[in-house]
Amino acid sequence: MPRYCVLLLLAIATGIFLSGVVLGDEQTDAARKSLDDIRAALAARDLPKAQASLAEVKRLEVEGPVREERDRLEDLTGYVAEFWDSVDRGMQLLQAVDEIMIGDQPVSVVEVGQGTVILRVAGQNREYTRVNIPPKLALTLAERVLKRDAPENQVLFGAFLAVDAKGDRKLARQAWDTAVRAGLDVKHLLPELEAPLPLPTVEIPTLTPVQRAALSEKNWSLRELGAKGWERKTLVGVGQATREGRLQIGLPADDPRYQVVTRRAFSADFQVRLILQDVPSGCRFGWFASEGGESGFGVDLPQGTFVIEFIRKGGAITCKVAGRDAEVQALGEPKARMSGNIGVEAPADAHFTIASYEFAGR
Repeated sequence: MPRYCVLLLLAIATGIFLSGVVLGDEQTDAARKSLDDIRAALAARDLPKAQASLAEVKRLEVEGPVREERDRLEDLTGYVAEFWDSVDRGMQLLQAVDEIMIGDQPVSVVEVGQGTVILRVAGQNREYTRVNIPPKLALTLAERVLKRDAPENQVLFGAFLAVDAKGDRKLARQAWDTAVRAGLDVKHLLPELEAPLPLPTVEIPTLTPVQRAALSEKNWSLRELGAKGWERKTLVGVGQATREGRLQIGLPADDPRYQVVTRRAFSADFQVRLILQDVPSGCRFGWFASEGGESGFGVDLPQGTFVIEFIRKGGAITCKVAGRDAEVQALGEPKARMSGNIGVEAPADAHFTIASYEFAGR
């Protein structure tokens, strides 16, 4: 065979192989996105969306760990669907003036509708749907139609507690351990207990005039890390107010890291609540020393949109990110009576939005 024919065949074969690799990579990337979508939908109790994302990923050709993950989430989606069906049936069995126990607290049933229940709790009427029902109440309703001690039902309870945004993975493990001791095989579900929980959905509120003023560019500064620590710069060209009054940040690409902080410094007890939107990887929220050194207190942030609640009370600092306790790290050697600025530290070229900001303190 002439040499040019051999080279041509090799080129064609190589092209086919490479196109297969690219296709495989694309399928894997698409599958991982669908798997993330399934988790987010299950956490938000949106079963139709979870099932639609599951149908998408099942059309893809994937193998190895991705296939195992897909099969696990397929089982979990089915178990969670069974769980919520039991909750709905348990709710429909309620009658007005019934009294039920949620944990050790008795509550009265006021009204039952299609997919809703109104309960008298601590002297107040509260309406619950699938969106806002607390996990304890959901489990209580499910147990009206499912035997609590049945091992197969423990699998359902564990599935709900493992994937729900308000669930409890410690209790999920306990439920699955009970199922294992009864001889059920749920080992393939256990890796889900280590999977990162999706961030809960955040409703971005309409800003009040006070909140709009607090997010004005004039009340925030840019800080760049120089030879002598953090140096204050203007926010012009970096921060811009949106039509809704939110502070949109687009950092320069010149230096490795920047801080966007409040112009006002705080030294006494205070409490702040922010909503950060579209946060990229590598960001940190904190209370940073005003004098420009690298000291303060910080919390590593996830990607996405979430609520931050940061509190300093009696010298102790606590923080919740997306409703979960976050580890507050001491940066450098912060002083006991430090004066600092609240803000976000982010890498070069980062883009995010401070969608809401509330402050209470002295």
